[in-house]
Amino acid sequence: MDPYDPCYLLVSIDSGEANIFSLRSGDQEPEVLLFQNRDDAERYVIMLEQDDAYIVGESLSMEIREVVLGAAVDILHEKGRNYILVKEKDLFIPPPTD
Repeated sequence: MDPYDPCYLLVSIDSGEANIFSLRSGDQEPEVLLFQNRDDAERYVIMLEQDDAYIVGESLSMEIREVVLGAAVDILHEKGRNYILVKEKDLFIPPPTD
């Protein structure tokens, strides 16, 4: 991927406040999801909305934002945030919530 390519991240909206969505797993640092393909990001949001274990769609809404890959990675590195780049051929599903 070229650093000037677009990628897509998820933004959670709760009571008007927007936050970058990240996965939390046990004691690990949260990881921001960057999707190479917008359709994959949209499918991921749909899976979150349809899974009763997640509150997406009830009190929390999710938006997809297009960003420049290189700029997003630079900012995440600067802030010490981990990320997962979900490539076009990857199958990425929401993890269990327990």
